[in-house]
Amino acid sequence: MLYWQSWMEQARRALKTGAILREAGEHYWACFTFQQAAEMALKAGLERFGEDHVGHNLLELVASLRMASRDEPPEGVREGARRLNRLYVPTRYPDAVGGSVPADNYSAEDSELACQDAGLILAYIGTLLDRGEPS
Repeated sequence: MLYWQSWMEQARRALKTGAILREAGEHYWACFTFQQAAEMALKAGLERFGEDHVGHNLLELVASLRMASRDEPPEGVREGARRLNRLYVPTRYPDAVGGSVPADNYSAEDSELACQDAGLILAYIGTLLDRGEPS
């Protein structure tokens, strides 16, 4: 398995895990897991095109991938990345949101939207990876 394939496989598994967490009502952790799935998929794409992938800012990763692949992301990818970016820290740390418990701050609607955003990003990356270009 090539390195980029490992990143993409992990992204797919994270997406499935997020769905399990969502179904269990653990919406805060599902949201974080969906953010991670999108991040891993974007890093798979960057790896496929031979680019570095530093950091966790999904908008920056989308921009880097756009330049590397010379492909314009479909509508919704940037907005999804923007929304998912907001889930990286406050889903995990009480001090990120004024000392509240992250588990109390996320709803089924939040995790559903995060699932949709991550799914859109994974689908987009899948089309880039299937093009058969650099390995």
